[in-house]
Formats: sequence, C-alpha cells, structure tokens
Amino acid sequence: MAVGYALIFVALSSKTSASNEPTAGRAFDLKLAFIFAVTITVILFLCAFLNQKYGNRGVLLGAALSGFADTHATAISIASLVSAGKLSPESAVFPILLGFTTNTLTKVIVAFAVGGSRFALKLLPGLIAMVLAAFLGMWLGMR
Repeated sequence: MAVGYALIFVALSSKTSASNEPTAGRAFDLKLAFIFAVTITVILFLCAFLNQKYGNRGVLLGAALSGFADTHATAISIASLVSAGKLSPESAVFPILLGFTTNTLTKVIVAFAVGGSRFALKLLPGLIAMVLAAFLGMWLGMR
C-alpha cells in the first residue's frame, strides 16, 4: 500500500519542475541511536510488566501506549514476549497491529503540526490505507 501510494506522488511530481536539492547531513546520529535503544528498553520492560500484572489486556494496553512513541519498539517488545514463551505467536499479531495503529495516529498529528493541513491531508489516505491493509492481512491470516 505504501509503495503504491508513493508511486502516485512520484508520477505526479515528475510532471512538475520543482528543484528540491537534498540537504547535506549524516546518515547516523549517535544521540538518536541511544534514544532509540533507551525507548526500546523502556517499552520492553513496560510490556513485560503489564503482561505479568494484567495478562493479555496488559499487553494490549502496553502495545497501544508504546505505539504512540515507536512502532518498532512495540513490535520488538511483543516479539520478545513470544520468544520468552509468555505470548503465543498468534496472539502477538493484534498487539503489534495495535501499536502500528497508534503510531500512525502519532504520524497524523505530527504531519498536521509540522506540515499543516495541506501536507497532512495528502498523507492521510496513504496512512489509512496501510493500517487497513495490515488489519486485512491479519483477518485473512485468521481464516
């Protein structure tokens, strides 16, 4: 879905002659890597704690809350619970998608805040399509 939606914008942008030179920068930022590692660690402990204290509902709550910050950390945390035998692979799909969904909400809010409504409204259909496609995949996998 993401690639298809992006290709629409590539096709549309090739018709315009805007000169957007990329800015110079570094591909790796140690500070951001450290923040990401700390985020994953905190979310891993949060999901494990909520799983132990509240069971499956705690995992869902942890996945939803942590997804607002980072969907990758949510997926890693849920996968670690599966690896530790505390969650079955089948029951891990929905919490991961829940984290993905809340993270998508974060992306929508940031798009409106940083790029304004014109920018955000261009992204919104693609983001919604990705979430719907992910849930469709889960639903088809359960059949």
